[in-house]
Amino acid sequence: MSIQLTADDAVHVYAEDQGAQTKITDVYVFDSAGADLTYDALLTWVSGRIGRCPPIFRQRLVRVPGDLDYPYWARDPHFDLRNHVTLTAAAAPGWDAVMHQISDVVDGPVELTRPPWELHVITHISGIADLPENAWVAVLKFHHCVGDATETVRLGRLLFARDLEPVEPDSCTSTDRSRLSMLGVAVWRGPRSAIRLVSGLAKLRRDSRAAADRAEPVEVRGSAREWPRTRFNRPLTSTLQFGRVVFDLRTVKAVQAHCPGGTVNDIALSVVAGAMSAYLAEAGENPDGSLGARVPRSTRSARDSRSGNRFSVLSVDLHTDIADPAERLRAIQVSARAEKEELENREGSQIGSSLDALPAPYMRMALRADARARRARPVVVGGNTLISNVGRGAADVQLVGAPVVDAFGILPITDGAGLSHFVASMADRLTITFTADAVMMPDLDRYALLLRDAFTELADGCDEDGRRVDAAM
Repeated sequence: MSIQLTADDAVHVYAEDQGAQTKITDVYVFDSAGADLTYDALLTWVSGRIGRCPPIFRQRLVRVPGDLDYPYWARDPHFDLRNHVTLTAAAAPGWDAVMHQISDVVDGPVELTRPPWELHVITHISGIADLPENAWVAVLKFHHCVGDATETVRLGRLLFARDLEPVEPDSCTSTDRSRLSMLGVAVWRGPRSAIRLVSGLAKLRRDSRAAADRAEPVEVRGSAREWPRTRFNRPLTSTLQFGRVVFDLRTVKAVQAHCPGGTVNDIALSVVAGAMSAYLAEAGENPDGSLGARVPRSTRSARDSRSGNRFSVLSVDLHTDIADPAERLRAIQVSARAEKEELENREGSQIGSSLDALPAPYMRMALRADARARRARPVVVGGNTLISNVGRGAADVQLVGAPVVDAFGILPITDGAGLSHFVASMADRLTITFTADAVMMPDLDRYALLLRDAFTELADGCDEDGRRVDAAM
């Protein structure tokens, strides 16, 4: 039978109707050791893999007529692997050529009339200092309705696994619902959906009050959820481009050891805070107050759900109004910890599950209203940039026998969010990938340097002996 999307997954389908970029891209770099790769060989390898991967690789999205109910997953009767897999050679040596090729993949939409994933392999990559010669880059892109970054990393590791996993049962069979049947179910559910909406809102209010009563007050410096607008919080004006900075993860953890209670993610937030603040200052922009960040956090440990998207977004103060890097890191730690505690209170009271009580038509109306409100607000709600952090695990995956040497994620940009950051680690490498509007940030190299400088300043501030640390690889 067809499987219906949960509200947590369906919201990413409807958000795209309002102009949001709802896709997740993971990039894997493989050492080909000079081996050649043909398209037929790649297709054969992928075909053998997806037959042992979750059914999502062979399912398409079917929307209910009039969007009266959430969409369904159904087997794609016309599945053709050639619609999902491409093989091209690098246009030229060096990072710029590869970056533009990857950017074109990231910037393009994910087609929802067929299984919502793509694999683009680029070969003969050379002239990049921290990568092997003749490397292969695999760009794996999913629509966000498939799952969050944690889920897409899981799917990527299954696809590129060194040892094949057992075959997963296919939940979509030839008895998938017709669109007419889906419409009938939606009409039948209509009255109950209205009742669910009223009762769900009432439950949400009760849970909110209960969570507030249980929460202990935490004094957080500058814990506002509204932030001043910057050049990155305007409508997009140009194409997407991205850059990356690679750090030695062992050095990052050495800095972390000098900051009691701190996490690697706290350090990444502080580095981004320092770089953003310095970049805006050099551009002659001095925001009125501190900047903030939207930080996704997994809720898998708190909520049992079949949804591929199980996360909440924290609004963390980056404390860019604090000049001293070590002091700023400590303030970020306090703000991030308070946000996490608040999230735990919400999830513990099952507020997060209240979204499932929202019928599809009401969700679409709410998203339209929210989009209009965001454009009209003089301030930024949630944060000035998005900073996501999902580890890539051990370096034990491969592509047609070529071992992985690096992996990182690339986030899209959208109106009001023209700068995003993805923090990823694999083996002894930690990579910060930043995505930006080409007009808002025309000088990627300068921002990359500011990220390196921000880490060096933080390392100096946290090192008790005052030794200078250079973590860039």
